[in-house]
Amino acid sequence: MSTRSAICLKLNDTRCLATYCHFEGYVDHQGPLLLAHYNTKERLMALLELGSLAFLAPEIGEKHQYRNADRNHPDWCCFFNRDRGDKDDAWPATLGIADIFKDHWFDFAYLFDLASNAWSVASRKNKTFVPLAGHPDLPGKASAGTSAN
Repeated sequence: MSTRSAICLKLNDTRCLATYCHFEGYVDHQGPLLLAHYNTKERLMALLELGSLAFLAPEIGEKHQYRNADRNHPDWCCFFNRDRGDKDDAWPATLGIADIFKDHWFDFAYLFDLASNAWSVASRKNKTFVPLAGHPDLPGKASAGTSAN
């Protein structure tokens, strides 16, 4: 079963630019990756521009075969459009932050705020965004991965 997530860049107080990630959306998997590898506008925009993901990894990587991508290129993200060849990818999309869970099937949403240079996370169960750094579900509660310039 998949744990779906939205990975978002905050555009203003009400809107964000988001993409969809199908697998491994839990905080203990995506949290450390976002904190350590997608902590600048440039890195995050490069990720968002490629559309929806099967799974997030430390590196955006290059076009590769979708089948067995997690074994063949475990450190590369796998994108539905780039790597599987999907032509009807609707992501990235601009979404309302307050309604991010309303019309979508996300279990978690991650929001990067350029003003504070920090990630926050919300879940379908608790729709309030809280700081990702130091989140209790991070492995070892590691806040050492806080965003760097």
